[in-house]
Amino acid sequence: LVGRRGCAVALVGGAAGLVLGEWLVGLLGLIHMQGTLALHLKVGFDWRVYAFAFLVCVATGVIVGFAPAFRASRVNPNEELREGGTRLSGGVRAGRLRRMLVVTQLAGSLVLLIVAGLFVRSLSRAESVDLGYDAHGVLDLSMNPGDVGYNKAQTIEFYKRLLDRVRATPGVQSAALAVGAPLSGYNSVVNVYVEGRVLGPNQHPPEVFYNSISPGYFRTMRIGLLRGRRFTKADDAKAPPVAIINKDMASQLWPGQNPLGKRFRTSAKGPWIDVVGVSANASYLFVSLRNQAYFYRPMAQSYDALRTLQIRSSLVPDSLALQIQTEIHSLEPQLPVFDVGPLENVIDGPNGLLIFRLGAAVA
Repeated sequence: LVGRRGCAVALVGGAAGLVLGEWLVGLLGLIHMQGTLALHLKVGFDWRVYAFAFLVCVATGVIVGFAPAFRASRVNPNEELREGGTRLSGGVRAGRLRRMLVVTQLAGSLVLLIVAGLFVRSLSRAESVDLGYDAHGVLDLSMNPGDVGYNKAQTIEFYKRLLDRVRATPGVQSAALAVGAPLSGYNSVVNVYVEGRVLGPNQHPPEVFYNSISPGYFRTMRIGLLRGRRFTKADDAKAPPVAIINKDMASQLWPGQNPLGKRFRTSAKGPWIDVVGVSANASYLFVSLRNQAYFYRPMAQSYDALRTLQIRSSLVPDSLALQIQTEIHSLEPQLPVFDVGPLENVIDGPNGLLIFRLGAAVA
Protein backbone atom coordinates (compact mmCIF):
# COMPACT_ATOMS: atom_id res chain seq x y z
CA LEU A 1 0.00 0.00 0.00
CA VAL A 2 2.82 2.40 0.90
CA GLY A 3 4.62 1.60 -2.36
CA ARG A 4 1.48 2.20 -4.41
CA ARG A 5 0.92 5.51 -2.67
CA GLY A 6 4.53 6.52 -3.30
CA CYS A 7 4.22 5.71 -7.00
CA ALA A 8 0.96 7.61 -7.26
CA VAL A 9 2.43 10.70 -5.60
CA ALA A 10 5.55 10.52 -7.82
CA LEU A 11 3.45 10.17 -10.99
CA VAL A 12 1.24 13.12 -10.05
CA GLY A 13 4.32 15.21 -9.27
CA GLY A 14 5.99 14.14 -12.52
CA ALA A 15 2.89 15.03 -14.54
CA ALA A 16 2.78 18.47 -12.91
CA GLY A 17 6.47 18.90 -13.69
CA LEU A 18 5.94 18.02 -17.34
CA VAL A 19 3.09 20.54 -17.64
CA LEU A 20 5.28 23.22 -16.05
CA GLY A 21 8.19 22.23 -18.31
CA GLU A 22 6.05 22.51 -21.44
CA TRP A 23 4.94 25.99 -20.35
CA LEU A 24 8.48 27.17 -19.59
CA VAL A 25 9.84 25.80 -22.87
CA GLY A 26 7.05 27.68 -24.66
CA LEU A 27 8.31 30.89 -23.08
CA LEU A 28 11.66 30.43 -24.86
CA GLY A 29 9.88 31.03 -28.15
CA LEU A 30 8.85 34.46 -26.91
CA ILE A 31 12.45 35.62 -26.41
CA HIS A 32 13.16 38.33 -29.00
CA MET A 33 16.76 38.39 -30.17
CA GLN A 34 17.89 41.59 -31.86
CA GLY A 35 19.82 41.45 -35.12
CA THR A 36 19.42 40.55 -38.77
CA LEU A 37 19.13 36.82 -38.10
CA ALA A 38 15.52 35.74 -37.59
CA LEU A 39 15.93 33.48 -34.58
CA HIS A 40 13.06 31.45 -33.17
CA LEU A 41 13.79 29.09 -30.31
CA LYS A 42 11.65 26.02 -30.88
CA VAL A 43 12.25 23.37 -28.25
CA GLY A 44 9.58 20.74 -27.66
CA PHE A 45 9.07 17.50 -25.78
CA ASP A 46 8.78 14.19 -27.62
CA TRP A 47 7.98 10.64 -26.56
CA ARG A 48 11.53 10.07 -25.27
CA VAL A 49 11.13 12.89 -22.73
CA TYR A 50 7.77 11.52 -21.55
CA ALA A 51 9.10 7.97 -21.37
CA PHE A 52 12.13 9.08 -19.36
CA ALA A 53 9.94 11.13 -17.00
CA PHE A 54 7.58 8.17 -16.51
CA LEU A 55 10.43 5.79 -15.67
CA VAL A 56 11.98 8.28 -13.24
CA CYS A 57 8.63 8.80 -11.52
CA VAL A 58 8.03 5.07 -11.16
CA ALA A 59 11.56 4.50 -9.86
CA THR A 60 11.20 7.38 -7.43
CA GLY A 61 7.86 6.08 -6.19
CA VAL A 62 9.25 2.58 -5.71
CA ILE A 63 12.34 3.78 -3.86
CA VAL A 64 10.53 6.29 -1.66
CA GLY A 65 7.55 4.02 -1.01
CA PHE A 66 9.18 0.66 -0.52
CA ALA A 67 12.41 1.69 1.24
CA PRO A 68 10.68 2.59 4.54
CA ALA A 69 8.51 -0.52 4.30
CA PHE A 70 11.54 -2.71 3.66
CA ARG A 71 13.38 -1.13 6.57
CA ALA A 72 10.39 -1.63 8.86
CA SER A 73 10.05 -5.27 7.81
CA ARG A 74 13.54 -5.99 9.13
CA VAL A 75 12.74 -4.72 12.63
CA ASN A 76 11.69 -7.21 15.36
CA PRO A 77 8.54 -5.78 17.02
CA ASN A 78 9.26 -7.53 20.34
CA GLU A 79 12.72 -6.01 20.58
CA GLU A 80 11.35 -2.59 19.70
CA LEU A 81 8.70 -2.88 22.45
CA ARG A 82 11.24 -4.08 25.02
CA GLU A 83 13.55 -1.15 24.26
CA GLY A 84 10.64 1.26 24.61
CA GLY A 85 11.18 2.87 21.23
CA THR A 86 14.54 4.34 22.30
CA ARG A 87 16.42 3.17 19.23
CA LEU A 88 16.93 6.21 17.06
CA SER A 89 19.58 4.92 14.70
CA GLY A 90 17.11 4.62 11.80
CA GLY A 91 15.91 8.18 12.35
CA VAL A 92 19.48 9.43 12.59
CA ARG A 93 20.34 7.75 9.27
CA ALA A 94 17.23 9.20 7.63
CA GLY A 95 18.12 12.65 8.94
CA ARG A 96 21.62 12.37 7.54
CA LEU A 97 20.23 11.33 4.16
CA ARG A 98 17.85 14.28 4.12
CA ARG A 99 20.65 16.70 5.00
CA MET A 100 22.83 15.22 2.27
CA LEU A 101 20.06 15.67 -0.29
CA VAL A 102 19.50 19.28 0.80
CA VAL A 103 23.21 20.06 0.55
CA THR A 104 23.33 18.47 -2.93
CA GLN A 105 20.35 20.53 -4.08
CA LEU A 106 21.85 23.74 -2.73
CA ALA A 107 25.18 23.00 -4.39
CA GLY A 108 23.50 22.36 -7.74
CA SER A 109 21.42 25.52 -7.47
CA LEU A 110 24.53 27.52 -6.61
CA VAL A 111 26.29 26.23 -9.74
CA LEU A 112 23.30 27.25 -11.89
CA LEU A 113 23.26 30.71 -10.33
CA ILE A 114 26.98 31.12 -11.00
CA VAL A 115 26.52 30.09 -14.64
CA ALA A 116 23.64 32.54 -15.05
CA GLY A 117 25.72 35.31 -13.49
CA LEU A 118 28.65 34.57 -15.80
CA PHE A 119 26.39 34.77 -18.87
CA VAL A 120 24.96 38.10 -17.78
CA ARG A 121 28.41 39.49 -16.94
CA SER A 122 29.80 38.31 -20.30
CA LEU A 123 26.93 40.06 -22.10
CA SER A 124 27.58 43.26 -20.18
CA ARG A 125 31.28 43.16 -21.06
CA ALA A 126 30.60 42.36 -24.72
CA GLU A 127 28.15 45.26 -25.02
CA SER A 128 30.71 47.71 -23.62
CA VAL A 129 33.72 46.48 -25.62
CA ASP A 130 35.48 48.99 -27.87
CA LEU A 131 35.04 47.63 -31.40
CA GLY A 132 37.64 49.93 -32.94
CA TYR A 133 35.04 51.60 -35.17
CA ASP A 134 31.81 53.57 -34.72
CA ALA A 135 28.84 51.50 -35.87
CA HIS A 136 26.25 54.11 -34.93
CA GLY A 137 24.72 55.84 -37.95
CA VAL A 138 26.15 53.45 -40.56
CA LEU A 139 23.91 51.78 -43.17
CA ASP A 140 24.99 48.61 -45.02
CA LEU A 141 23.76 47.45 -48.43
CA SER A 142 25.34 44.48 -50.23
CA MET A 143 25.19 43.63 -53.94
CA ASN A 144 26.98 41.74 -56.69
CA PRO A 145 26.65 43.09 -60.26
CA GLY A 146 28.06 39.79 -61.50
CA ASP A 147 24.67 38.27 -60.66
CA VAL A 148 23.14 40.23 -63.54
CA GLY A 149 25.96 39.52 -66.00
CA TYR A 150 28.28 42.48 -65.44
CA ASN A 151 31.92 41.97 -66.38
CA LYS A 152 34.84 43.52 -64.49
CA ALA A 153 34.86 46.82 -66.41
CA GLN A 154 31.09 47.23 -66.11
CA THR A 155 31.21 46.44 -62.39
CA ILE A 156 33.92 49.02 -61.72
CA GLU A 157 31.99 51.67 -63.64
CA PHE A 158 28.74 50.79 -61.85
CA TYR A 159 30.28 51.19 -58.39
CA LYS A 160 31.97 54.45 -59.39
CA ARG A 161 28.67 55.97 -60.52
CA LEU A 162 26.88 54.62 -57.46
CA LEU A 163 29.39 56.15 -55.03
CA ASP A 164 29.14 59.52 -56.77
CA ARG A 165 25.34 59.50 -56.44
CA VAL A 166 25.33 58.30 -52.84
CA ARG A 167 27.87 60.88 -51.69
CA ALA A 168 25.72 63.61 -53.26
CA THR A 169 22.62 62.47 -51.36
CA PRO A 170 21.45 64.95 -48.67
CA GLY A 171 22.27 63.74 -45.17
CA VAL A 172 25.13 61.45 -46.28
CA GLN A 173 28.35 62.36 -44.48
CA SER A 174 30.59 59.78 -46.16
CA ALA A 175 30.35 56.52 -48.09
CA ALA A 176 32.71 53.74 -49.06
CA LEU A 177 32.78 50.22 -50.45
CA ALA A 178 34.21 47.08 -48.88
CA VAL A 179 34.12 43.42 -49.78
CA GLY A 180 33.09 42.56 -46.22
CA ALA A 181 31.42 44.48 -43.43
CA PRO A 182 32.60 43.88 -39.85
CA LEU A 183 31.14 40.77 -38.18
CA SER A 184 29.18 39.93 -41.35
CA GLY A 185 30.95 36.65 -42.06
CA TYR A 186 32.41 37.86 -45.38
CA ASN A 187 36.11 37.48 -44.62
CA SER A 188 39.04 36.61 -46.87
CA VAL A 189 42.21 34.99 -45.61
CA VAL A 190 45.60 34.53 -47.28
CA ASN A 191 49.08 33.28 -46.46
CA VAL A 192 51.54 36.11 -45.85
CA TYR A 193 55.17 35.85 -46.97
CA VAL A 194 57.39 38.50 -45.35
CA GLU A 195 60.29 39.88 -47.37
CA GLY A 196 63.67 38.70 -46.09
CA ARG A 197 62.20 35.97 -43.91
CA VAL A 198 63.02 32.39 -44.92
CA LEU A 199 60.69 29.65 -43.71
CA GLY A 200 62.15 26.48 -42.26
CA PRO A 201 61.29 22.98 -43.53
CA ASN A 202 58.42 22.56 -41.06
CA GLN A 203 57.31 26.19 -40.97
CA HIS A 204 54.22 27.56 -42.66
CA PRO A 205 53.49 31.19 -43.57
CA PRO A 206 51.02 32.88 -41.21
CA GLU A 207 47.40 33.15 -42.31
CA VAL A 208 46.02 36.70 -42.10
CA PHE A 209 42.50 37.98 -42.77
CA TYR A 210 42.07 40.99 -45.00
CA ASN A 211 39.49 43.26 -46.61
CA SER A 212 39.39 45.16 -49.90
CA ILE A 213 38.16 48.72 -49.45
CA SER A 214 37.69 51.95 -51.39
CA PRO A 215 39.11 55.36 -50.45
CA GLY A 216 37.06 56.95 -47.70
CA TYR A 217 36.52 53.68 -45.82
CA PHE A 218 38.46 54.66 -42.70
CA ARG A 219 36.61 57.97 -42.51
CA THR A 220 33.24 56.23 -42.91
CA MET A 221 33.99 53.59 -40.29
CA ARG A 222 35.98 55.99 -38.09
CA ILE A 223 38.87 53.58 -37.74
CA GLY A 224 41.95 55.30 -36.40
CA LEU A 225 45.14 55.54 -38.46
CA LEU A 226 48.22 55.23 -36.26
CA ARG A 227 50.96 55.68 -38.88
CA GLY A 228 51.34 56.39 -42.56
CA ARG A 229 48.55 57.30 -44.94
CA ARG A 230 45.12 56.18 -46.12
CA PHE A 231 44.32 54.91 -49.59
CA THR A 232 43.66 57.43 -52.35
CA LYS A 233 42.39 57.29 -55.94
CA ALA A 234 46.02 57.10 -57.03
CA ASP A 235 46.21 53.57 -55.59
CA ASP A 236 44.72 52.07 -58.74
CA ALA A 237 45.50 48.97 -60.75
CA LYS A 238 48.49 50.65 -62.43
CA ALA A 239 50.11 51.77 -59.15
CA PRO A 240 52.46 49.62 -57.05
CA PRO A 241 50.55 47.23 -54.75
CA VAL A 242 50.02 48.70 -51.27
CA ALA A 243 48.38 47.71 -48.02
CA ILE A 244 47.40 49.14 -44.65
CA ILE A 245 48.02 46.70 -41.81
CA ASN A 246 46.54 46.84 -38.33
CA LYS A 247 48.52 47.28 -35.14
CA ASP A 248 48.45 43.59 -34.28
CA MET A 249 49.81 42.51 -37.67
CA ALA A 250 52.62 45.04 -37.32
CA SER A 251 53.59 43.75 -33.88
CA GLN A 252 53.44 40.12 -35.00
CA LEU A 253 55.42 40.40 -38.24
CA TRP A 254 57.76 43.29 -37.44
CA PRO A 255 58.03 43.49 -33.63
CA GLY A 256 59.89 46.57 -32.42
CA GLN A 257 60.28 47.91 -35.97
CA ASN A 258 58.68 50.60 -38.06
CA PRO A 259 56.47 48.61 -40.47
CA LEU A 260 56.12 51.46 -42.99
CA GLY A 261 57.98 50.53 -46.14
CA LYS A 262 58.11 46.84 -45.22
CA ARG A 263 56.92 44.41 -47.85
CA PHE A 264 55.02 41.14 -47.99
CA ARG A 265 53.16 39.11 -50.55
CA THR A 266 50.14 36.82 -50.49
CA SER A 267 51.57 33.98 -52.54
CA ALA A 268 55.03 32.48 -52.86
CA LYS A 269 55.63 34.11 -56.25
CA GLY A 270 53.18 37.01 -56.12
CA PRO A 271 54.05 40.73 -56.32
CA TRP A 272 55.47 42.47 -53.27
CA ILE A 273 52.99 44.66 -51.38
CA ASP A 274 54.26 47.81 -49.67
CA VAL A 275 52.97 48.73 -46.22
CA VAL A 276 51.87 52.39 -46.39
CA GLY A 277 49.89 52.67 -43.17
CA VAL A 278 49.11 51.15 -39.78
CA SER A 279 45.54 51.27 -38.46
CA ALA A 280 44.10 50.63 -35.03
CA ASN A 281 42.85 47.13 -34.24
CA ALA A 282 39.15 46.46 -34.82
CA SER A 283 36.71 43.63 -34.19
CA TYR A 284 36.11 42.16 -37.64
CA LEU A 285 35.69 38.42 -37.16
CA PHE A 286 34.00 38.26 -33.76
CA VAL A 287 32.85 40.94 -31.37
CA SER A 288 35.26 39.95 -28.59
CA LEU A 289 38.19 39.23 -30.94
CA ARG A 290 39.93 42.55 -31.54
CA ASN A 291 43.60 41.57 -31.27
CA GLN A 292 43.72 39.76 -34.60
CA ALA A 293 46.24 40.36 -37.39
CA TYR A 294 44.43 42.06 -40.26
CA PHE A 295 45.20 44.17 -43.33
CA TYR A 296 43.42 46.18 -46.01
CA ARG A 297 43.98 46.35 -49.77
CA PRO A 298 42.77 49.05 -52.17
CA MET A 299 39.71 47.77 -54.02
CA ALA A 300 41.21 48.91 -57.32
CA GLN A 301 44.12 46.48 -56.72
CA SER A 302 42.09 43.58 -55.35
CA TYR A 303 38.99 43.06 -57.48
CA ASP A 304 35.81 41.44 -56.20
CA ALA A 305 32.34 41.97 -57.70
CA LEU A 306 30.62 41.35 -54.36
CA ARG A 307 30.76 44.51 -52.25
CA THR A 308 29.04 46.17 -49.34
CA LEU A 309 28.15 49.84 -49.58
CA GLN A 310 28.64 51.45 -46.17
CA ILE A 311 27.13 54.88 -45.62
CA ARG A 312 27.55 57.17 -42.62
CA SER A 313 24.63 59.53 -42.35
CA SER A 314 23.07 62.01 -39.96
CA LEU A 315 19.72 60.42 -40.86
CA VAL A 316 18.26 57.30 -39.32
CA PRO A 317 19.82 54.44 -41.36
CA ASP A 318 16.47 52.71 -41.95
CA SER A 319 14.96 55.89 -43.38
CA LEU A 320 17.86 56.19 -45.85
CA ALA A 321 17.76 52.57 -47.03
CA LEU A 322 14.82 52.94 -49.42
CA GLN A 323 16.30 56.05 -51.01
CA ILE A 324 19.66 54.36 -51.63
CA GLN A 325 18.02 51.26 -53.07
CA THR A 326 16.12 53.52 -55.45
CA GLU A 327 19.44 54.98 -56.60
CA ILE A 328 20.88 51.50 -57.11
CA HIS A 329 17.92 50.34 -59.17
CA SER A 330 17.99 53.50 -61.25
CA LEU A 331 21.45 52.36 -62.37
CA GLU A 332 20.54 48.68 -62.69
CA PRO A 333 16.86 47.73 -62.17
CA GLN A 334 17.55 43.97 -62.01
CA LEU A 335 20.31 44.06 -59.41
CA PRO A 336 19.40 42.28 -56.14
CA VAL A 337 20.30 44.20 -52.98
CA PHE A 338 20.65 42.16 -49.79
CA ASP A 339 21.79 42.43 -46.17
CA VAL A 340 20.25 45.89 -45.99
CA GLY A 341 20.22 47.49 -42.57
CA PRO A 342 22.14 49.38 -39.91
CA LEU A 343 25.60 48.11 -39.05
CA GLU A 344 24.43 47.96 -35.44
CA ASN A 345 22.11 45.09 -36.46
CA VAL A 346 25.11 43.12 -37.71
CA ILE A 347 26.78 43.64 -34.34
CA ASP A 348 23.75 42.00 -32.76
CA GLY A 349 24.09 39.03 -35.16
CA PRO A 350 25.77 35.59 -34.96
CA ASN A 351 29.35 36.92 -34.93
CA GLY A 352 28.40 39.72 -32.57
CA LEU A 353 26.29 39.78 -29.44
CA LEU A 354 23.79 37.06 -30.38
CA ILE A 355 25.49 34.24 -28.46
CA PHE A 356 25.89 36.43 -25.37
CA ARG A 357 22.27 37.63 -25.53
CA LEU A 358 20.95 34.11 -26.08
CA GLY A 359 22.98 32.68 -23.20
CA ALA A 360 21.93 35.47 -20.85
CA ALA A 361 18.26 35.23 -21.87
CA VAL A 362 18.06 31.46 -21.41
CA ALA A 363 20.05 31.58 -18.17
